[in-house]
Amino acid sequence: MDSFGIEKTVILPHAGCFLFMGGGGTLNVMIHEAFIEGAITPALEKDFEEEAAKIISAGATGFGEMSAEHLSLGDRHPYQSAPPDHPLFLRLSDIAAQRSSGLTQGWIREPVQYLRDLNRATQIIKNSP
Repeated sequence: MDSFGIEKTVILPHAGCFLFMGGGGTLNVMIHEAFIEGAITPALEKDFEEEAAKIISAGATGFGEMSAEHLSLGDRHPYQSAPPDHPLFLRLSDIAAQRSSGLTQGWIREPVQYLRDLNRATQIIKNSP
């Protein structure tokens, strides 16, 4: 929106028709940093759970823009990889199930299906094509 000079967007009268998901810029970063560092401290785990709760409390319907495998599309678009069975991905799946929220299928099908197989209560929300 900034590149178009748009400061605010108001959507009316369809305010109840739009949903959002969050965590790509926070939870996903925490997961990848923990994978690179090779450790999850109790402080990181606490911060992760608090951030997830904050996202849902803000009205998000679930967690999106997570990437187990994120392919680079250019010089300024980095490649990222963290195993789908990373403990924080597993914890996020549990949090989503406990809060009746979901995970988007944006990372790639296999990791999301893997998490669903571990916790059948996790809702998988398919991205539109």
